[in-house]
Amino acid sequence: MERRHDVDTQKTLTSEAGVEEWRANHAKRGNKPGAGIDQQAAIEKQAQVQHALKAVYRSPEVRAGKIEALRAQIEAGTYQVNRTSLAMKLLGINEQDAV
Repeated sequence: MERRHDVDTQKTLTSEAGVEEWRANHAKRGNKPGAGIDQQAAIEKQAQVQHALKAVYRSPEVRAGKIEALRAQIEAGTYQVNRTSLAMKLLGINEQDAV
């Protein structure tokens, strides 16, 4: 019976009257008018997140060399923090603005 309802819905949604009928039935079942839109937005957002994750996983480790160099300096005890640069970043000042 559920299958028949889906087929009928698909047939009637091709016309404006069918869309109005679907909205009325949707409202009778206690669904909010924008519930389908919210669900569609969530699906689209999930697709965007999946696309972004794939891009991250495909991207090369560009900074791997820099990270390893910093790790070696920290382990050797030779890493020095540039205090001026750190203070400017904490205060939100760009180096170009400070000149």
